[in-house]
Amino acid sequence: MIKLFTELKRVADRRRGVCLTRGNVMNVIQKTGKFYSRIIMKNIGIFVFIGLLSVVFQTEGWFPNEDIYAISQVAYRYVLPCMIAYEGGNLLSDSFGGLAAVMALCGILLRDPEAGIFGAMVSAPLGGYLWKKEREFLERDCFAETKMLFRNLLLGLTGAVLAVGEYYLLAEAVTVFAVAAGSCIGWILEHGYIAVLNVLIEPAKVFFLNNIMNHGILVPLGMSQAEQTGGSLLFLLETNPGPGLGMLLGLLLYKRKNVKRRQELATAAFTQAIGGIHEVYFPFVLADLGLLLPLIVGGVAGSIWFSVFHCETAGVISPGSVLTILIMAGRSSMLPVLGGILVSTAVSGVGSYLYLCWRGERKEVPQSEIPESEKQEELEKENTEMSGLERELETASEQEEKPMPENIYQNLHKIGFVCNGGMGSSAMGAALFRRALKTAGITGIQVGVYAADLIEEDIDLIVCQKEFYALNPQLHEKVCHVIAGFTDREEYTKLIQCIQDAQNGGTR
Repeated sequence: MIKLFTELKRVADRRRGVCLTRGNVMNVIQKTGKFYSRIIMKNIGIFVFIGLLSVVFQTEGWFPNEDIYAISQVAYRYVLPCMIAYEGGNLLSDSFGGLAAVMALCGILLRDPEAGIFGAMVSAPLGGYLWKKEREFLERDCFAETKMLFRNLLLGLTGAVLAVGEYYLLAEAVTVFAVAAGSCIGWILEHGYIAVLNVLIEPAKVFFLNNIMNHGILVPLGMSQAEQTGGSLLFLLETNPGPGLGMLLGLLLYKRKNVKRRQELATAAFTQAIGGIHEVYFPFVLADLGLLLPLIVGGVAGSIWFSVFHCETAGVISPGSVLTILIMAGRSSMLPVLGGILVSTAVSGVGSYLYLCWRGERKEVPQSEIPESEKQEELEKENTEMSGLERELETASEQEEKPMPENIYQNLHKIGFVCNGGMGSSAMGAALFRRALKTAGITGIQVGVYAADLIEEDIDLIVCQKEFYALNPQLHEKVCHVIAGFTDREEYTKLIQCIQDAQNGGTR
């Protein structure tokens, strides 16, 4: 699958002159996924609010109370869809675009309140994009004295037209889609095929698509299912920290004699289990893609356990830490959910350790004992052109060795830590770096966190992980300090040393 992805990318790169290429299609899919992921992540607090009320006050909760539980249902049916629509419209244009999206959503909510989240995902881009075009008209052709009047009239008219149009034209289609998606998920659960999804989920996570996979796909479907049954297994699929934790523990056991590596892996394992930040283990897998197999097997084992023991959580899990999962699991599912996490951890850990031992032994086999056919295959592989992913990773390595622009470290005012969503691993790295700056006594440098496609123009220096840099060509045009991992404190020590040398008149 990885080879197929990279080959498709290579073909697309060779056909840049063609209007519609596979690369363009992949780019559109990725941007769409990021759009929906971002508007969902902006409202994670409301998802957690609904989940907590459900866990505590539903019929099988800790303190059953129908009246308080009803608050969560109001939030699910009306407040959450409106907020998702608003964030989407605001993201595409401005706050007025968000209002247009909310007004448009009213048509779908009237027809079917149960399909509110799916309706919001339609209304958000529709209202936001339409208002963006209308705003351009207002700014270009409307007099300043009458701009406010025409803006309000046009906004009200746009909302009314969209609401009526969605009521008659889109509401039925959204309802059919919601029912079909629910039926499909029900069929998968009923026939025990839920574990097959991990074959897609684990590789997608490693290539920094975890937020898109979870918040863009699984969360909306899970919320729809939770509304009907009180909980959903879908919330556990991507957020399960077991596969990544097991892989890190397997690496830790294999590298136990390497003190520096052991400390780094122990930090990453703790961050994965307690902090719930999955991105910390992605670089280890990208450095050796063979580790994808035990990750997938561990995820499948956990999902099978969750399915057999009917595990579920009442609401969205964010971040995906063991503590958060147990809180959202509630009284009835707490122990079974913990068992599934432990099973996936054990399977992934044992598989990773066995794979590393096999790979190590393979490297130590004398050349005389390797069959000639295998020698020839390895030689041909070395002589063939590198795959797209390998080439990009090599480019990232070369970028690390290039000298930075003159005086870049001397005139630093704003540093941006960048990851896919701008809320997970980069936030952790930024926090560690702020602490390191404070310890070193360096002031006057602002440290922020950004998604890869939302980097501000006034950023002096970008800090990102090596593999993430390789997979995001738009970063190659910016001034980047590429590091091995956000949990590696030595990387921050080196960066601070560069800053101190520059401020003291030294050279890098």
